[in-house]
Amino acid sequence: MILIYLPGVSTALPSRLSPNVQKPVSSIQKPTVPSPQRVCEKCNTSIHDIAVRISEGRHRHPACYVCADCGLNLRMRGHFWAGDELVCEKHARARHHTGSPRT
Repeated sequence: MILIYLPGVSTALPSRLSPNVQKPVSSIQKPTVPSPQRVCEKCNTSIHDIAVRISEGRHRHPACYVCADCGLNLRMRGHFWAGDELVCEKHARARHHTGSPRT
């Protein structure tokens, strides 16, 4: 690379003969915004890594995202509300048909 120095210019400018002219790389970084502290609604402890978002402002640990009746993990299955509890499809149907809180 051939550099051209000009009087009064503090930085060297590459000439047209320079084979590897690289664009300047920005060193400006976006400010990091701390993530809001989440608390698991089931076990009431802080969630530090992965959280399952149940609804706006409601989160659970992945291990706490389970059916209230059988303990089946609801990940990739979805959940149903039975009162204030999360249940799997099987127990949602059972509660709906029998009208009992747990089956």
